[in-house]
Amino acid sequence: AEWLAASTPERMRSELGGTEAEVTALLEEARAVSAALGLQIASVAILTPLAERLFKDEEYAERAKAAIGTVDMLPSLAAPMAERVARLEEELERQRRLTAERRAFSEATGALEASIVEAEELVGFPVDTVDTAEIIAALREVGDKQESD
Repeated sequence: AEWLAASTPERMRSELGGTEAEVTALLEEARAVSAALGLQIASVAILTPLAERLFKDEEYAERAKAAIGTVDMLPSLAAPMAERVARLEEELERQRRLTAERRAFSEATGALEASIVEAEELVGFPVDTVDTAEIIAALREVGDKQESD
C-alpha cells in the first residue's frame, strides 16, 4: 500500500517532456515504476492464496480482506504503465528525429551563409588572378546545389 501511494505521482503523470533529455528522464522513471509494479504484482499473486485461506478464519478474515483489498487492483495498473512507457519511447524517437532535423537544418544554413559570404566577397572585391572562371563556376555550382536542397 505504501508503494502504491508513493508511486501515484509517476503513475498518474501524463507529460511527455519537451526535449530529448526531459523525455529520457521521464522514460527512465516510468520504466523503473513499471518494473517495481511488476514486482508488486508478483508479490500480490503470491500472497493472495494465503489471504484467501485467512478469509475463512474469523480472527484474521477482516484484516486479510482489508490488506488484499488495498492491493488487489495492482494488475489493472500494468496496462496503463506499459502504455505510458510506449508513449514515452515514441516521444523519445520523435525528439531524436527533431534533433537530427534541427542539426541538418543548422548545418545547411551555415553552409549557405558561407556560400553567400564567399559570393559577396567575390562580387565586391574581384581579383582577376584569384577569382578565375573555374572558381566562379565552382561557387555557382555549390549555390545551385544548395538552392535545390
